[in-house]
Amino acid sequence: MTGPRTMSPAAAYYLLSENARLERELACARLVSANRLAAIRAALAAASEGEPDPLAYLRDQLAEETACAADSGSGR
Repeated sequence: MTGPRTMSPAAAYYLLSENARLERELACARLVSANRLAAIRAALAAASEGEPDPLAYLRDQLAEETACAADSGSGR
C-alpha cells in the first residue's frame, strides 16, 4: 500500500477554481432549463386559451438567452 499523495499548491488552486467554474456553469444551466420550462408551460396555457401568438413566450425566452450568452462570453 502506498502513502498519501501530495498535490502542488498550483494544482490544488486549479482544481478549486475549476470546480467553482463548473458549479457556476451548472447553476446557469439549471436556471436556463427552468426558464425554458416556464416558457413552454406559458405557451401551452396561451394556446389552450386561444391567444393569437402563444409561441411568443418561447421566442422571448430564447431571445433573452441569446442576449445573455453574448454578454457573458464563454465563461472561461
